[in-house]
Amino acid sequence: MLKISGLDVVYKSRLKGLKTVAAEGVSFNVYKNETVGLIGESGAGKSSIANAIIGLVEGEGDVLLHGKEINAYSPLDRYKKIQYIFQDPTSSLDPRYSVFKSISEPLINLLEYDRTQCDARVRELLDAVGIPTSKMHNLPHEFSGGQKQRIAIARALAVNPEIILADEPLSSLDISVQAQIIHLFQDLQKKFSLSFVFISHDLNVIWYLSDYIVVLLGGAIVEKAPKKELFQHPVHPYTKELLSTVIANDKENSTVKKQAFFDSSDIQNPEGGCHFYTKCNIAQKECMNSKPQSKKVGPDHWVTCYSAKTQENCLTQRREDAKAQRKS
Repeated sequence: MLKISGLDVVYKSRLKGLKTVAAEGVSFNVYKNETVGLIGESGAGKSSIANAIIGLVEGEGDVLLHGKEINAYSPLDRYKKIQYIFQDPTSSLDPRYSVFKSISEPLINLLEYDRTQCDARVRELLDAVGIPTSKMHNLPHEFSGGQKQRIAIARALAVNPEIILADEPLSSLDISVQAQIIHLFQDLQKKFSLSFVFISHDLNVIWYLSDYIVVLLGGAIVEKAPKKELFQHPVHPYTKELLSTVIANDKENSTVKKQAFFDSSDIQNPEGGCHFYTKCNIAQKECMNSKPQSKKVGPDHWVTCYSAKTQENCLTQRREDAKAQRKS
């Protein structure tokens, strides 16, 4: 459905021609009814990628929706197909607008609904996200943080989009409320056949919501794979570090209880080399001087690392590890 290929996002400054590379050579696909999780620490390029997908920032490379370049769609058609849920529901809702006006605005502007149609659709959406319709004329300040995020989700659903980009939508919410919103996302995906690109730095959230995971570091993909494949067979040293604090307590050995991310200031990018070079315990000289090509190491499992084995070698190693585990 959505194909991102070789996406670069560069922010240029007028000051001495300085530039910041926010995303570099990013490629992944999003299929119908699938959630792709983008994980990485602050500054990894997650939000810049999402902004480039929807056209809020310029990017180089290909962003194709149903085989058609995203910029070939008119802004109205683009926003009918892809909607965005922001991190902070309070700032994303106009404090002067009632719930009804916030949700009905895209219905009027994009679908040309009249008042009667808006009323029916707003009621339907509020029911879907668990907000009483009796509060549809209330203002945002009359709701809790979790309720505001539910309203923002209802607004994103209003025009029946195919894809929703959710940028850290849980980070400003209490833990108990986060669990409710996670279950809401799962229910809505089934009900409306949605695809999600879900951005987070929280491994718990990514585990529960994602089908496919993309690990980002310094604006580049270091590893991407189906969820269980990534958690059970991480290959890139950075991915392994992210998962090293996983405490398994369920049957699938994959529930994340805590995580420790590196300080972004500690991760440097040698000129033309790997972002993880200075922190990697298996780094080679070539890691400092050039970026490796992505290698396929498993079913739809790709790694950008010179030390990564080929798919055939990885499968052989897994069989040997499994035999050793059975013997022990």
